[in-house]
Amino acid sequence: MQKGDLVYVPSETSIYKLASDQRLGKIVRCTSKLQEPKSFLLLEVGSERYYLKILVDGEEWYVKAEDAKKIENWEN
Repeated sequence: MQKGDLVYVPSETSIYKLASDQRLGKIVRCTSKLQEPKSFLLLEVGSERYYLKILVDGEEWYVKAEDAKKIENWEN
């Protein structure tokens, strides 16, 4: 997956809002669980490729890479 891809995230998947801390680095600020499956724009693949940064209602959130799948053949 790469920046600009559409990704599918199933229902009941947790997404995370992160904050930066000088001592600890990135920390989870809040979480949310999707009530229904959705697709999101991929903003960034994390350096460890463990988390993906996605656009959710105009805000940056993160999802575990293993919980998201690239949408291969979509038409706009």
